[in-house]
Amino acid sequence: MSSLLLLLASTASGAQPAQPTVPSAVSNLALPTPTATGGQLTWTLPNNGGAAITAQRIERSPAGANNWTTLSSSIAGSATRHMIIATAAPTPWVIVHIVTW
Repeated sequence: MSSLLLLLASTASGAQPAQPTVPSAVSNLALPTPTATGGQLTWTLPNNGGAAITAQRIERSPAGANNWTTLSSSIAGSATRHMIIATAAPTPWVIVHIVTW
């Protein structure tokens, strides 16, 4: 004969633990000392919503456009800086964002 034991996680008050939410956006995104060849992009990690941020991706888009191009993918979830390389694109890439997951 076999038996099954079911354990439920709960807080001291008996309430169920909160479910993780989507991380908020990174903050303090900056390129403090840009050069003609690129520079080190820095940022502050967002509120993780209760779940670990496992990776990040840096994307860019021309001003006023909504077509994002990946600059760097699979950046560690704990990273707060990354070296980016300037491009010879005729349109200045002035909007950069970081996607977390």
